[in-house]
Amino acid sequence: MIRTEERVDQELEDLEERSALYLSLGPGQKALGGTIRQTDAKHQHALLSVVNQKTLELLMELAQQADVELRIIEPSLSALSRVLGHCGADADGPTLIVNVNDLGVEVGITHEGQLLLDYRPTGDLEPDQIAETITHHLSRLQRYCDRYVRFTNGRLDRAVLCGHSADLLELRDAFTHHGSIRAEVATPDEIDETWDFSNSDVDPSFCPALGAMLLRINNETSYTTPNLLERIASQSSGPLIPGLIKAFLPLAAAIALAAGAWVLVFQMQRGASETALQIATFEPLRIEANELDDELSAARKLLSHYETVDLGLVGPQWHQLSTTITQCLPDDTWLESLEVDADGRVVLKANTYNAESMYKLRDWLRKYPGFSSVALREADAGESNAEDGAQAPGAPTSNVKTKAVTRFDIQCQLAGRISGEESDSASL
Repeated sequence: MIRTEERVDQELEDLEERSALYLSLGPGQKALGGTIRQTDAKHQHALLSVVNQKTLELLMELAQQADVELRIIEPSLSALSRVLGHCGADADGPTLIVNVNDLGVEVGITHEGQLLLDYRPTGDLEPDQIAETITHHLSRLQRYCDRYVRFTNGRLDRAVLCGHSADLLELRDAFTHHGSIRAEVATPDEIDETWDFSNSDVDPSFCPALGAMLLRINNETSYTTPNLLERIASQSSGPLIPGLIKAFLPLAAAIALAAGAWVLVFQMQRGASETALQIATFEPLRIEANELDDELSAARKLLSHYETVDLGLVGPQWHQLSTTITQCLPDDTWLESLEVDADGRVVLKANTYNAESMYKLRDWLRKYPGFSSVALREADAGESNAEDGAQAPGAPTSNVKTKAVTRFDIQCQLAGRISGEESDSASL
């Protein structure tokens, strides 16, 4: 490909990503080799070679078994381009290379020893089909030359055939039949005038190997070619210590992270142990506090029972109570009876000649702090018969033999005591 520098880099990255999908090379990982050549100030020409990783590993293994040092593994068309460049066969303009082998056919465009394009028709094609296919695509190949490679003589009308001699003669006749391309068979004798193959049976299929030898013999480095060993060499070469450091950096980071995590866990475990020791130290105190809390709850319940019993046992000062009631009686009123039940309810039954006196007695009793809930319950009018000088018990002395008497009841509650009804409602 020939593009600007930015587009070349981007398209190489895209090709490398898509290389894993090249099923024609077989399943599995692919090995890549690329080269970039500057064509002018703005444009670059790039070549990318892709091969199955297992194939490359097999070649390296065979070379190791044969005690052969591998320096370069390149496409056959690159070596053939170097051959044509060395003998000047592609000096006048772009030339087609057609390499036929057991795997199929390879088609390339070369100029001045530099491979410009690699094109591979698919399928197992016969010589006539190869010629027909290339002739059919010739217009596209010509547009490539016109667009990306500007030659003095840019017409693409010549092809150099390489492969086994028996197949090449039939292929040359097929190109002649189609009439668009002048085809000629590559001749090893014409590569270099100093080479002599008179004692050897060397046919055109040896041309790629001879092209690879040109790098070693003549040290021709002006031709750029993809080398599938470069990435492997770059991964295995270089100073040992920096490589080891780079290789062990992720491991060192993992070890440092693990060490930090271990220190953190150790500190947390030590803190947990100290906390557990403190908890164990305070355990007797916690048990004692629970026991004291239980004792306090029991004491509070007992105190509540005592207060209830005390409230029921505390009685009034009876002499003070009777004295107070007597002092509150008006002159025309006398006490008939005084009743106090267990709930502290007091009922006073009295008589009076004056109805107003019973209200005065009620009001006086309300002012006494020893009573609560003082109420006048009953009142009825009658006569007091004082014939023969007789009079009601406790009634004041009077010269009146017959007077109107009002009988009444005053009910009250001893202060601080709860009546039975109130006690029942309070307990609910």
